[in-house]
Amino acid sequence: TTGCTIQPEGLDPEKIYHIEEVNIDTPAQATCQENGKSLSGQQLMTYGLSFNCKKRFDSAVIYLSDK
Repeated sequence: TTGCTIQPEGLDPEKIYHIEEVNIDTPAQATCQENGKSLSGQQLMTYGLSFNCKKRFDSAVIYLSDK
């Protein structure tokens, strides 16, 4: 199993963003470890989003919405 971390840029550090992985049938199928959580822009830009990729060329679509 391989993993990676993506650090978004340009977010408002004060806003809270809800993280939703799309194109999955159940939350258990999510590759994004933060799926379903709400984190600040500062946390996302500092620590990033972690993905559990199972094979080369795996992908995930993430939707960030601010609250």
